[in-house]
Amino acid sequence: MIYFAHNRTLVLVAGYVTGFIVAFGTWFAAGLRRRLRSGGDGIAGDVALGTWVIIAAIAMVRFALNSTVAFLPNYDLEVLAFAGAANAILLSFLWFAYGLLVFATAFAAWHSKMFPVWHTLASGLVVVFYMVAATGVAVRTGPLAPGGEVTTVAIWVTAIWTAVTGVLLLVPPVPRIAFDDV
Repeated sequence: MIYFAHNRTLVLVAGYVTGFIVAFGTWFAAGLRRRLRSGGDGIAGDVALGTWVIIAAIAMVRFALNSTVAFLPNYDLEVLAFAGAANAILLSFLWFAYGLLVFATAFAAWHSKMFPVWHTLASGLVVVFYMVAATGVAVRTGPLAPGGEVTTVAIWVTAIWTAVTGVLLLVPPVPRIAFDDV
């Protein structure tokens, strides 16, 4: 957390980027909800959008926490320790929420065949990865610790999964053929 206290400009830029991610992520989640509901799984669509609301709230709270630390007039170690612990817990919640979002998408896609099978299977692996990343709250050092290598990979996995899913959302859904029609 001392890093945030010494890098105020970076914290503000990160907050600005977080605002864009929340705004465009909401658009993405609404489109995902619509596609999941059109595939016949309204509950998964609702879970995906609701989970995004949770993700956005956690992201904004983390930004507020980091900004508060960045603008503290002094560096009280107890406050920094509290902020660091809260940040780690929020990060763990964030990975659980992303896991639920990806799981809801994979579950609906598996049943409705609205996305290619490779995307559904890759989404299953992403869910497992997020569950591993969420365990980082229990670790203080090493790759699993908040801010460690697993967090960095999880950020990239999130960006890649969202981009691929977003592109697939742009492709019109293929109509399902019922077994009765064959």
